[in-house]
Amino acid sequence: MLQWFKLIKQTISLCSILLLISSLSFAIQPTTTATKTPPIYTIQLKGAIGPAFAEFFSQSLQTAIDNNAQAFILQLDTPGGLDSSMRDMIQAILASPIPIITYITPAGARAASAGTYLLYASHIAAMSPGTNLGAATPVSLTQPAAPATTDDNNNTTKAMSSMEKKVINDATAYIESLAQLRNRNKQWAKTAVQDGKSLTAQDALEKQVINLMANDMTDLINQLNQIPIAINDTTLTLNTNATVVSLTMDIKTKILSKLTSPDIAYMLLIAGIYCLFFEFSNPGSIIPGVLGSVALIL
Repeated sequence: MLQWFKLIKQTISLCSILLLISSLSFAIQPTTTATKTPPIYTIQLKGAIGPAFAEFFSQSLQTAIDNNAQAFILQLDTPGGLDSSMRDMIQAILASPIPIITYITPAGARAASAGTYLLYASHIAAMSPGTNLGAATPVSLTQPAAPATTDDNNNTTKAMSSMEKKVINDATAYIESLAQLRNRNKQWAKTAVQDGKSLTAQDALEKQVINLMANDMTDLINQLNQIPIAINDTTLTLNTNATVVSLTMDIKTKILSKLTSPDIAYMLLIAGIYCLFFEFSNPGSIIPGVLGSVALIL
């Protein structure tokens, strides 16, 4: 009987030790999870800014926010794009609760026209060596340019229509407001819109148009470490010892990005109009009418 009591006592002691070890492991686990560094999300946009790019940017940014990312990096190479799509992206940047870093890369890339506005709107603006930005004068695909005039001294000047003046004045005020918000060179931003000026990456850094110049993503992330970033009336610093999550476009978005590119869309519009005009001039041709309808729908 005594042996049974000893066996029960030993079993109880062993169970107590196992419970204690299990409790300690559960107590330690939340601490490990809590100290995990939030990730950094990034996407890459190359080409003209259009509705597809704007939608992909907004969805990717929301994904980063939902996954508690500490920052979002936009790798950009663009000749410009649509004003409406650009403004949608800028509104998303300005409303973002996490820092947005726009990085013009790789070498040879550019942030022309709409890209310049995106660069100015971002919390941190960075460029690779051998890149450029500027030429931010708004242009219209449909409205003809005003004719140039020559004075008595053979100096050629371009007269602007009332509509052109309105558009340029609006664009100037817009980029100046972004420059004031991000404490960047407002005077150069004005000349980029009104005179179509451009800058190299090195000149942009010297003129305080951008914050950083980095050779690649690794160099950029290293330079971002512990840099104070002002966002929503607060200042925070990034811990770049984190996982970098790269999001890519799906097939649907890639196709839409090609179709909604301003130059492709304009060509489809013209082709559709001419095909339908040919069909109306020669009823019964069928094929031109079908092709024209498809081009206009696209």
